[in-house]
Amino acid sequence: MKTLIIGLGVSGCSAARFLLERGEIVHGVDDSDVEVYARLADLIKSGLIIESQDLDISIFDRVIVSPGVPQEHSLVQQARCRGIDVIGEAELALQRMKDRRVIGITGTNGKTTVTSLVAHLLTQCGITACAAGNVGIPLTSREVMDHQDAIIVAELSSYQLETLVSRTIDIGVILNISPDHLDRYSSMESYAQAKLCIKDCLKPDGMLYVSEEVAMHYGHQLRDADITIIGNFDAKDLPSRLQDHPDFDNFIVAYSVCRQLGLGSEDIIEGIKTFRKPPHRLEFVKTIDGVHYYDDSKGTNLEAVIRAVTVLKGSIILIAGGVHKGASYRAWLESFRGKVKKVFAMGEAASKIYEDLRMDIPVEIVDTLERAVRGAAAVAQSGDYVLLSPGCSSFDMFKDYCHRGEEFKRLAMGSGLTF
Repeated sequence: MKTLIIGLGVSGCSAARFLLERGEIVHGVDDSDVEVYARLADLIKSGLIIESQDLDISIFDRVIVSPGVPQEHSLVQQARCRGIDVIGEAELALQRMKDRRVIGITGTNGKTTVTSLVAHLLTQCGITACAAGNVGIPLTSREVMDHQDAIIVAELSSYQLETLVSRTIDIGVILNISPDHLDRYSSMESYAQAKLCIKDCLKPDGMLYVSEEVAMHYGHQLRDADITIIGNFDAKDLPSRLQDHPDFDNFIVAYSVCRQLGLGSEDIIEGIKTFRKPPHRLEFVKTIDGVHYYDDSKGTNLEAVIRAVTVLKGSIILIAGGVHKGASYRAWLESFRGKVKKVFAMGEAASKIYEDLRMDIPVEIVDTLERAVRGAAAVAQSGDYVLLSPGCSSFDMFKDYCHRGEEFKRLAMGSGLTF
């Protein structure tokens, strides 16, 4: 079996390592510059053959495309035209997990938190579980593949679902579908279709949990799946202090899934109390002179920003911007009115944010995150919130959303601000 991997990022490298360890012939191609050789030195020593973009696709039996590589990529199109199998790293892994229990979780917002929470609850109840996939641990990694007794809780992005075909999922979850990645998808409908692909990956007796919103808008496309609407249980099962929590919607999902897996109500509730969600997701940083700083750097789409603004109970100075994803920021106006005092816009999207919001909300364009934080601190009054919730990708100014969030926290915690 001769395999070509297109895109040698985290998932592509994991797939290469997985196949090389099993004695397969693996070639790889990446759009990066010559630094790719230094970064992949260990894999090259293990047998990975680096190719140029003008390679002959016909010599390969299979193509593995990384999530960040669009389906329109010329090599992907050439492979499909020649009838060569094109799959993703997630599909490569799940093909070998047909005898394991797999929970697949997708949605525009909240999927990392829910994936981590379900794995945490299972572990707290003495059940071996592994959170993997888009959460940051590749499904082909040793950490996942070597734990044959573990339940796999897989976070699946729309990019991963595009190339997922095997019916290996016992419980699927669609949390929500709202505008995102419209710089990659031609329309909201095509983006939604990628999310809905999870229904085609369920085992014959598999179940699909969907939110009421997803059922209302896309239920007609899910008729051939065994659907359970999330939240169809007595909300009083969760204590009142959890019902008031910003992550209550995520708690409901995890509760429903874990009850289906046989966990008791009291055990789930105790597990929720000990859960700490991943950073950069509406994460409290510090209160400085009565001003509350929150890091929501993972809020990379319009709906995530709306949710963050809605959850915080006070006036907000918002820091937003980054790589524009194609949707109009006017979608923010209804939730921003009477709540957001000012927006500091940065990055590639700054001018678009300014044009879409300036008639209703004060917007100032800044060229660095530091200037945004300092500007927000100067405007904020005691009781206000300074919120980093960009609504955009980070790659124009930062390595990733984690880098952006850490910089925000560093600036908020020090860098000339008065404590």
